[in-house]
Amino acid sequence: MTDHDRIGSRTARPLWRGLGLFLFALGAVGAVLPLLPTTVFWILALVCFGKAGDARAERLLNHPRFGATLRRFMEEGSLTRAAKLSAFIGMSAGAAALLPVMALSPAVASCGWLVLALSAAYVGTRPEPNPAAVLANGLHANGRLRALPEP
Repeated sequence: MTDHDRIGSRTARPLWRGLGLFLFALGAVGAVLPLLPTTVFWILALVCFGKAGDARAERLLNHPRFGATLRRFMEEGSLTRAAKLSAFIGMSAGAAALLPVMALSPAVASCGWLVLALSAAYVGTRPEPNPAAVLANGLHANGRLRALPEP
Protein backbone atom coordinates (compact mmCIF):
# COMPACT_ATOMS: atom_id res chain seq x y z
CA MET A 1 0.00 0.00 0.00
CA THR A 2 1.39 3.38 -0.97
CA ASP A 3 1.41 6.49 1.19
CA HIS A 4 -1.26 7.95 -1.08
CA ASP A 5 -3.55 4.95 -0.41
CA ARG A 6 -3.07 5.27 3.35
CA ILE A 7 -3.76 9.02 3.31
CA GLY A 8 -6.84 8.53 1.13
CA SER A 9 -8.05 5.82 3.46
CA ARG A 10 -7.50 8.01 6.53
CA THR A 11 -9.37 10.83 4.83
CA ALA A 12 -12.21 8.68 3.51
CA ARG A 13 -12.91 6.75 6.72
CA PRO A 14 -14.36 9.73 8.64
CA LEU A 15 -16.43 10.68 5.58
CA TRP A 16 -17.85 7.14 5.30
CA ARG A 17 -18.50 7.10 9.05
CA GLY A 18 -20.25 10.49 8.91
CA LEU A 19 -22.41 9.43 5.97
CA GLY A 20 -23.21 6.19 7.81
CA LEU A 21 -24.28 8.11 10.91
CA PHE A 22 -26.48 10.41 8.83
CA LEU A 23 -28.14 7.47 7.06
CA PHE A 24 -28.57 5.63 10.35
CA ALA A 25 -30.26 8.70 11.84
CA LEU A 26 -32.65 8.88 8.86
CA GLY A 27 -33.49 5.22 9.39
CA ALA A 28 -34.05 5.78 13.10
CA VAL A 29 -36.50 8.57 12.29
CA GLY A 30 -38.16 6.17 9.84
CA ALA A 31 -38.66 3.67 12.64
CA VAL A 32 -40.96 6.25 14.27
CA LEU A 33 -42.53 7.98 11.24
CA PRO A 34 -44.70 5.68 9.13
CA LEU A 35 -43.87 7.08 5.66
CA LEU A 36 -40.09 7.23 6.05
CA PRO A 37 -38.35 3.90 5.51
CA THR A 38 -35.93 2.40 8.00
CA THR A 39 -34.36 -0.64 6.40
CA VAL A 40 -33.15 1.01 3.19
CA PHE A 41 -31.34 3.73 5.13
CA TRP A 42 -29.83 1.16 7.48
CA ILE A 43 -28.65 -0.96 4.54
CA LEU A 44 -26.87 2.10 3.14
CA ALA A 45 -25.52 2.95 6.61
CA LEU A 46 -24.25 -0.61 6.92
CA VAL A 47 -22.32 -0.25 3.66
CA CYS A 48 -20.84 3.06 4.82
CA PHE A 49 -19.88 1.70 8.24
CA GLY A 50 -18.28 -1.29 6.52
CA LYS A 51 -16.19 0.97 4.28
CA ALA A 52 -15.16 2.98 7.35
CA GLY A 53 -14.21 -0.15 9.30
CA ASP A 54 -16.66 0.95 11.98
CA ALA A 55 -17.94 -1.51 14.60
CA ARG A 56 -21.45 -0.12 14.12
CA ALA A 57 -21.76 -2.34 11.04
CA GLU A 58 -21.65 -5.45 13.21
CA ARG A 59 -24.08 -3.92 15.70
CA LEU A 60 -26.57 -3.26 12.91
CA LEU A 61 -26.23 -6.83 11.68
CA ASN A 62 -26.99 -8.04 15.21
CA HIS A 63 -29.92 -5.67 15.79
CA PRO A 64 -32.79 -7.66 17.35
CA ARG A 65 -35.47 -6.41 14.96
CA PHE A 66 -33.67 -5.44 11.74
CA GLY A 67 -30.51 -7.55 11.92
CA ALA A 68 -31.86 -10.64 10.15
CA THR A 69 -33.32 -8.56 7.32
CA LEU A 70 -30.11 -6.56 6.91
CA ARG A 71 -27.92 -9.65 7.00
CA ARG A 72 -30.13 -11.51 4.52
CA PHE A 73 -30.11 -8.53 2.14
CA MET A 74 -26.34 -8.11 2.38
CA GLU A 75 -25.67 -11.82 1.89
CA GLU A 76 -28.37 -12.76 -0.64
CA GLY A 77 -29.86 -9.50 -1.88
CA SER A 78 -33.26 -10.90 -0.91
CA LEU A 79 -36.35 -9.32 0.62
CA THR A 80 -39.36 -11.04 2.13
CA ARG A 81 -42.75 -10.56 0.50
CA ALA A 82 -43.88 -8.55 3.54
CA ALA A 83 -40.86 -6.24 3.22
CA LYS A 84 -41.61 -5.69 -0.46
CA LEU A 85 -45.26 -4.96 0.27
CA SER A 86 -44.28 -2.49 2.98
CA ALA A 87 -41.85 -0.79 0.59
CA PHE A 88 -44.49 -0.57 -2.15
CA ILE A 89 -47.03 0.94 0.26
CA GLY A 90 -44.49 3.52 1.39
CA MET A 91 -43.52 4.37 -2.18
CA SER A 92 -47.19 4.68 -3.16
CA ALA A 93 -47.75 7.11 -0.28
CA GLY A 94 -44.69 9.06 -1.42
CA ALA A 95 -46.01 9.18 -4.98
CA ALA A 96 -49.37 10.43 -3.72
CA ALA A 97 -47.61 13.08 -1.64
CA LEU A 98 -46.04 14.39 -4.85
CA LEU A 99 -49.42 15.12 -6.46
CA PRO A 100 -49.69 18.66 -5.00
CA VAL A 101 -46.09 19.33 -6.08
CA MET A 102 -47.09 18.64 -9.69
CA ALA A 103 -49.02 21.93 -9.83
CA LEU A 104 -46.06 23.90 -8.49
CA SER A 105 -43.21 22.15 -10.29
CA PRO A 106 -43.93 19.39 -12.78
CA ALA A 107 -40.20 18.72 -13.22
CA VAL A 108 -39.65 18.11 -9.50
CA ALA A 109 -42.71 15.85 -9.23
CA SER A 110 -41.68 13.94 -12.36
CA CYS A 111 -38.16 13.40 -11.01
CA GLY A 112 -39.63 12.17 -7.72
CA TRP A 113 -41.94 9.76 -9.53
CA LEU A 114 -39.06 8.51 -11.67
CA VAL A 115 -36.97 7.79 -8.57
CA LEU A 116 -39.92 6.01 -6.95
CA ALA A 117 -40.60 3.98 -10.10
CA LEU A 118 -36.95 2.91 -10.36
CA SER A 119 -36.93 2.07 -6.65
CA ALA A 120 -40.09 0.01 -7.03
CA ALA A 121 -38.59 -1.84 -9.99
CA TYR A 122 -35.48 -2.62 -7.95
CA VAL A 123 -37.47 -3.83 -4.93
CA GLY A 124 -39.74 -5.89 -7.15
CA THR A 125 -36.84 -7.69 -8.78
CA ARG A 126 -35.20 -8.73 -5.50
CA PRO A 127 -35.53 -12.46 -4.91
CA GLU A 128 -37.48 -13.76 -1.96
CA PRO A 129 -35.37 -15.58 0.62
CA ASN A 130 -35.36 -19.31 1.07
CA PRO A 131 -38.34 -20.04 3.39
CA ALA A 132 -36.22 -22.35 5.55
CA ALA A 133 -33.68 -19.58 6.14
CA VAL A 134 -36.45 -17.14 7.02
CA LEU A 135 -37.98 -19.57 9.50
CA ALA A 136 -34.56 -20.18 11.06
CA ASN A 137 -34.24 -16.42 11.67
CA GLY A 138 -37.47 -16.25 13.65
CA LEU A 139 -39.79 -15.11 10.88
CA HIS A 140 -42.79 -16.74 9.31
CA ALA A 141 -42.58 -17.26 5.56
CA ASN A 142 -44.82 -14.18 5.16
CA GLY A 143 -42.11 -12.06 6.85
CA ARG A 144 -43.85 -11.52 10.21
CA LEU A 145 -41.99 -12.11 13.44
CA ARG A 146 -42.80 -15.31 15.25
CA ALA A 147 -41.94 -16.43 18.73
CA LEU A 148 -38.86 -18.61 18.84
CA PRO A 149 -39.02 -21.76 20.91
CA GLU A 150 -37.32 -21.59 24.28
CA PRO A 151 -33.89 -23.30 24.29
